[in-house]
Amino acid sequence: AQFWMKDTLIPLDIAFWDGTDHVVDMQAMTPCSADPCPTYAAAAPYVGAVEVRGGLLSKVGLHSGDTVRFTRRAAAASPTDAASR
Repeated sequence: AQFWMKDTLIPLDIAFWDGTDHVVDMQAMTPCSADPCPTYAAAAPYVGAVEVRGGLLSKVGLHSGDTVRFTRRAAAASPTDAASR
């Protein structure tokens, strides 16, 4: 699959990972408003991808070959949840 930035307002970074949870590619994507927009495809086979605010991947120090693991955080209680207890 390929990704594109048609009508996206902000730059995004994308990281692709494989079945062993290793980053196989990362790319910076720029907004596009006119057809045809560039497409972004991973340089290697992948099983998942995540898009984040542009510049965040380098800010957190993610590199190709790094291992990724996603964990679920408990949702924070809202003020209305606390008031109903």
